[in-house]
Amino acid sequence: MHCVSSTFDLRRIVLLWLYLFLVSGSVRVWGQVQAADMSRLSPLGPDLIDPTGNVVALRGCNLGNWFLIESWMLGVDSEVIPDHHTFVQTLTQRFGRVEALRLMDVHYAHWITPADLERVRGFNFNAVRLPFYFELVEPRRGEYDFRWLDHAIALCRDAGLYVILDLHGAPGGQSIDQPCGRVDSNELWSSPAYQQQTVDLWIKIAKRYANEPAVAAYDLLNEPYGDLRQDLRPQVLALMERLVPAVRLVDPDTLIYLPGTLQGIDFYGPPRDRGWIGVGFTEHAYPGLFGSETSVASHLAYLGPSFEEKRALMTEWDSPYLLGEFNPVFERVGGARLLRRYFERAAEAGWAATMWSYKILNAEGGMPADNWPLVTNAEPLETLDLLQDSAAEIEAKLKHYGSMQIAVDEVFRREMQSPEPLPVWTYPEPDVLPGAIDTLPPPWEDMNVGGAAPGGQTADGNGRWTFYGGGRDIFGQEDQFRFIAQSADGDFRAWLVVDDLDAVARYAKFGWMWRESAAPDAAHRLLHVFTNGQIVWAGRDVATGQTHEQVVGTARLPIGIGLERRGDTLIAHATDIRGRWRILREEALPTGLRGPGLVGTAVSANSAGGLAVMSASHWRFGGSAPRVSPSKGANLLDNGSFEAPADASQFEDSNAAAWFTWGQGLNRQTGWSPRLEGNCMLGYHHWELSDSGSAGMWQDVGGMTPGREYEFSVAVARDLPDAGSREAESIELRLESPSARAGEHLTLATRTYEVADLESGEAWNPLTVSAIAPGTTLRVLVAINPAAEGPRGAALKFDAARLVAERE
Repeated sequence: MHCVSSTFDLRRIVLLWLYLFLVSGSVRVWGQVQAADMSRLSPLGPDLIDPTGNVVALRGCNLGNWFLIESWMLGVDSEVIPDHHTFVQTLTQRFGRVEALRLMDVHYAHWITPADLERVRGFNFNAVRLPFYFELVEPRRGEYDFRWLDHAIALCRDAGLYVILDLHGAPGGQSIDQPCGRVDSNELWSSPAYQQQTVDLWIKIAKRYANEPAVAAYDLLNEPYGDLRQDLRPQVLALMERLVPAVRLVDPDTLIYLPGTLQGIDFYGPPRDRGWIGVGFTEHAYPGLFGSETSVASHLAYLGPSFEEKRALMTEWDSPYLLGEFNPVFERVGGARLLRRYFERAAEAGWAATMWSYKILNAEGGMPADNWPLVTNAEPLETLDLLQDSAAEIEAKLKHYGSMQIAVDEVFRREMQSPEPLPVWTYPEPDVLPGAIDTLPPPWEDMNVGGAAPGGQTADGNGRWTFYGGGRDIFGQEDQFRFIAQSADGDFRAWLVVDDLDAVARYAKFGWMWRESAAPDAAHRLLHVFTNGQIVWAGRDVATGQTHEQVVGTARLPIGIGLERRGDTLIAHATDIRGRWRILREEALPTGLRGPGLVGTAVSANSAGGLAVMSASHWRFGGSAPRVSPSKGANLLDNGSFEAPADASQFEDSNAAAWFTWGQGLNRQTGWSPRLEGNCMLGYHHWELSDSGSAGMWQDVGGMTPGREYEFSVAVARDLPDAGSREAESIELRLESPSARAGEHLTLATRTYEVADLESGEAWNPLTVSAIAPGTTLRVLVAINPAAEGPRGAALKFDAARLVAERE
């Protein structure tokens, strides 16, 4: 049941009248808000508006580590004190409950001060997101304790900063990660008692701050990510369907933000369809971090196609959006200027935006080059040792953290205060379906499994098909993808040659599938190619089971892939770097996949709203495997020595400069076999390392056409180590471009390959990375990361290094 008060309806009618009356002259407010000018904000459609009808767009930072301690932000060893809960428990075990709570109050009183909030304003911010742990306000002696939230809101009100209240750690825990306050605690989703406790907590909070002008919004739950693999959409939706009406009963007006899961926010549907008023959505954006590739390309993909998909969804739903956490961190992808770009992109969309995070301490002191915080300690840190320090020493350090000399990220502050516009970025265009969709030849049928965004296909008349597919993923316990399939019962052979792949998401999938049925949770086997060229064998043994996957090869386009059934055996085929077919995997089918089913081409965008594109020739069912001719280009490894810059005369017919190297173990090889091509190979001898540093090579290549996409590839052969030895961990390919700062380079795109995933023996593994050239010069770079510890052994061989313009 959805309860909306008549008071709220009347208020919305008045606000709507004001909005329509003043819309032509409405102003989006970006600057700081003076304390005397702070007025209650109300949601109207996608915006927050003040009583005069002006649209107020919030931008600011998180006040992390204040009311929920994250040890790494406090300079405390996370291995010893992993979370807020352990922090409090350690104090309690050493000093007793009363003293532990007193010491926590010392931290709360000093971590953020009025001087801190003045610094926040200095970044041209007008808001903060305030993370808190549920225990901060849980009843003490039968009463909810609002002392510290009241204190924080009053400080922000005096500073002219709006507050977004963020339940960062809920009763029982909403994920196993440190930010929820207690690692490995994920009981909110299985405990009705904890869910009711969360509802009761928000009722108390909303009732208290319903008329507080400084509170702009309620962020109901931070990162409901479970065990970081779960699909929690049903559980999250069920909890929000209780929380929204509960809050609205006591507070009819304050904006409510609902959280995205690991699968996004599209499962909510438009708020109006649920009777929700004044409801928006929030997610966090960390391209280039936590396992994704640290590159300009990652941020271009998010700020381009992914961003536009989300903006279109919010426009359709007429809902506000909060980019609750984000930070590119690394200078090599843009640093402070890129962080400013996130705020400006959010402004273009009318979104609120709060970066992570205001203050983080570090042992050495001073602002590091690749930095998370806006401010940090200027001098080396007096590290807090909860296991050894006395209560008096702990208290003194906690107080010192509030009064110590501060280092400020002046580069970013200047960016946020600068009136100069940012240089124009050209974002990749999202793939869209052409106007005319070709009819599939029978018996092929197309379907969008699991409610995937509608896809389609076109044919060019010369036997080449292009398949457009949506869907979140083919993984976990439920799939969402585009499937072009036909029924099969018994043996079959299916072939295609992948000529081109185009997708924003790293884990977009393209390939052949044998599937029990078109149900989203059906058992299946899938031979697919990732955009990084990895060939993967994946499947689900039984309906509703978990998907498993294994890298079985690497490829450089064009590549042939084939799926064959012989009785109860399924066989995966693919071409190698020379275009020769080989068997990658033979597997006995599980019982559920031995009967009739569906065989076809699967395409998944790994994105809730976007499309991935696969162009394929020789798409056929039955017959023999088609012939594949690998693409060619000049081998950069023929250009000269790897040990030192070669004489310039060697490069009269080339745009490439000499190779430069660093680290140990790289050797020019002229006698190794088997050979792939060229006059020499580059060898990496893992056993020659005397330290744990990486090794690698780079070369600057001129003659690029700005705005055109280029692919850098290199072939790698892998020797296995002797028993007891360890081989190298990974190989990174990178494309760089000179930055605006002399002598520095931006990482345009990067891909890292685990050596253990590469085929060994005489097989050559093609590794690739692509990027759009912003200027006329690209730097190609290969880095080998060694095993962390010895004894080290084995070798890697490199050949056929190419930089070529991709097909237009």
